[in-house]
Amino acid sequence: MKHCRCTWAIMMLCLMLTASGQSFNGHIVDDAGSPIQGASVILLDTRRKAINFARSTQNGTFALAGKAGRSAGFLVFSCVGFERDTLNVATFTNGQSVTMHSKAVEIREVTVRADRVSVHGDTLNYNVAGFKQKQDRSIADVIKKMPGLDVKADGSIEFEGKAINKFYVEGMDLMGSKYAQTSENLNADKVKTVQVLQNHQPIKALKDVSFSEQAALNIVLEDDAKNVWQWLLDLGVGHTLQDNNEMLGDNRAMAMLFARRMQSVTMLKQNNTGKDIAREVSDIGALLEYAPTESSVLNNVSLPAPDLKSTRSRFNRSHIAATNWLFKTHNDHDVRLQLNAKADMSHEQQYSETQYTDVASGVTVIEENDARSHNNQVDGEIQYKANTSGLYLTNTLKGLLNFDYSHGKALLNGNETLQDVKPRHRHITDRLQFIKNLTHGRTIQASAYISGNYLPGRLLLADANIQHLDLTSVMGGLSTGWGHTVGKSHLTYSLSYDGKWTRYALENHLLNAHDTYRLHRTHTQAAWAFQSTVWRLNATLPLSLLSRKFNGNSSTDLIVEPQLFAIYEPSSRWQLMLLYHYAHNTADVPMLSTMPVYTDYITMRRGNGTFNDSRAHIATAHLQFKNTAKGFFARVGGTHSNLRHMPLYRSTLVDGIYSRQMTDMHSNSSNYSIDARVNESFVATSLSVTISGSYNWSNHYVLQADALIPMQMQTANAEFRVAAQPLKWFSVEATSRWSRSAQRQRHSSIRGEAMHSFDHSVSLFFMPGKWQVEWSTDVCHSSDHSVSTNTFSDLSVSYRTKRYETGITLNNLMGNSQYERRVIATTQTTYTLNRLRPRELLARVLFNL
Repeated sequence: MKHCRCTWAIMMLCLMLTASGQSFNGHIVDDAGSPIQGASVILLDTRRKAINFARSTQNGTFALAGKAGRSAGFLVFSCVGFERDTLNVATFTNGQSVTMHSKAVEIREVTVRADRVSVHGDTLNYNVAGFKQKQDRSIADVIKKMPGLDVKADGSIEFEGKAINKFYVEGMDLMGSKYAQTSENLNADKVKTVQVLQNHQPIKALKDVSFSEQAALNIVLEDDAKNVWQWLLDLGVGHTLQDNNEMLGDNRAMAMLFARRMQSVTMLKQNNTGKDIAREVSDIGALLEYAPTESSVLNNVSLPAPDLKSTRSRFNRSHIAATNWLFKTHNDHDVRLQLNAKADMSHEQQYSETQYTDVASGVTVIEENDARSHNNQVDGEIQYKANTSGLYLTNTLKGLLNFDYSHGKALLNGNETLQDVKPRHRHITDRLQFIKNLTHGRTIQASAYISGNYLPGRLLLADANIQHLDLTSVMGGLSTGWGHTVGKSHLTYSLSYDGKWTRYALENHLLNAHDTYRLHRTHTQAAWAFQSTVWRLNATLPLSLLSRKFNGNSSTDLIVEPQLFAIYEPSSRWQLMLLYHYAHNTADVPMLSTMPVYTDYITMRRGNGTFNDSRAHIATAHLQFKNTAKGFFARVGGTHSNLRHMPLYRSTLVDGIYSRQMTDMHSNSSNYSIDARVNESFVATSLSVTISGSYNWSNHYVLQADALIPMQMQTANAEFRVAAQPLKWFSVEATSRWSRSAQRQRHSSIRGEAMHSFDHSVSLFFMPGKWQVEWSTDVCHSSDHSVSTNTFSDLSVSYRTKRYETGITLNNLMGNSQYERRVIATTQTTYTLNRLRPRELLARVLFNL
């Protein structure tokens, strides 16, 4: 017995000694025999308690040792994507291969939050997933919620209060000045990042020569949206449920391609539900590559629109077609083709009472208008561009054919009057620009442009006579420049010539005459640019010799228009911008002509035949702060402009005809404005808050009975906007606006009446699963108790998937049929009564392929 006990003790001691010095090593592979890296290997004792732990190397090997006093029992192998395996150490041989079998593993849903706004140099990166809410459809809907950015009613985008100068998609400038076609139709789900390129100089050759205070936007797409055609078919059909019997349609078909060497956006749209789709094929702002064109004196009949959503009051039948192509021939060289067409008809009905404050008698004109305005236009563009760090070469050929016309009738002070106007516009332009960087910081520049314009116009006057007004002009220019670098400064010198010839012809029952106008401008300029880590300074000193001939009169003037511009950035968060500009505003033919020209059927204007040029001193200052980590942007600023030698007009109102005759008298005026904006975004509740406001006042003069009357016009605006998604299935968007306008005589104890207007809107989104219910309510009211308070409400229900959407919309639930408002302007006060769209039902289905 003692012998047995002794033998047993010796055996246990040997096992313990063996375990304490025992080590395990091997090789882990998958079903195909490939090594598995990062697999977990756990050594357990006989009671399945962990002794040691290791991970497999890149080659799939592992090694781990036991511990003294603990008996090794099992080896456990585990790795994500593979079945768990357990081996008994008694059957394991060091150096052997352990095969792990693949297994699909379902993990719990997790949310990974990337930084919503990150900074890389001068580039702000907005993570779209961090701002997109479930109800957002286009990328423009998301941009509205991004701090520092804003989307205006015309589709233009601003960053920190300034319009962007470029809109890129994957770094390519496909759309030019018509970028609303992309921003308002590109699915937000297709976009990964919106980049803001601060202080963006679009001409690479001028990057270190001339800086910009404007930003550009670059849309970075998701990988599955690149190099593939995206198709969208959106069909909407409905019917009015009130007042009239009309079928409704809201349809679009789109094809988009964003590839590495080619991009394209093509669309067809039709709408008669009040949406202003025609603006998508209109230019947003003026870009460098376009030559100047003429503006029309005559315009379609256009009644003042109420301060409501356009879909409340706009009666339209709109069709647009557009195709845009960009081909990258090789690095930084591309060709852009654009063709746009629109046929847009709007039916406007309005009752108005207008009191002209610059007419001593204070007579009121009462109008009841019923007019249809047609805006039919075709325009196209071909552009070649080479934009490298050493060379900028671009040529842009652009043409436009316009076939506008309006017709209708009006009750003018109780008398029925027909309306008819055809303000046609045609032009073709070409602009060539060349910039070359040489060695040692030297540059040379050259450019040329030519612009041919023909604007034939026909207008039916209130007395049933017809006015023909034709404007023909040819403009052209040449310029050359050179520059060099001195230390951190760059000096540029340029010499240019601009010429213009205009024929302004008027024909009516009393007069058949024309004016001719010629302009020659020889221009030289010296510019200085300086850039350091905290300062960007620019000063220009333009000197022009201006020679003009108008009919038998001539004028030669030497004009100096200095400009100073400075940006101070002590850190990435703070920026101070200062600007001073002296401008000489040259009077053109419509202001010079002594011919009595009617601009609409009851408004006549005439000049005095002299070169009445005005001047202006303009000073601007803006202070901006941003904390991108917290999504906080703020700015405050002001502008002062002092207008000198402004011509005064003598105004009369006879038999309902409002006439303005330029006199030999002049006056000065001062304008002041203060604006502020704060925008912050909160991650926790996807909350975005924007508070903005402005206050403007102008001290000016009006001429009443040959007496100068000092006046002051004041306007103020404030806006509060919030968007939040506190719950996955619920979000809210709300806006509240206030505006104030007043006009008074200066140096008088009598205060003019101030008009306050308020507009509040709330949209609630309920989004359980793939369903979305939207309920929107608008309330509009005014301090003028003689006009009504309006409440509007809309409801829509839709079912959305990644590939398709279907739903119904019921607009104007309360059936409001009219809207009143009173507006105070510089020379008039107007009361208007507008007809509103009736209650409408629309069903739609959308396919996103």
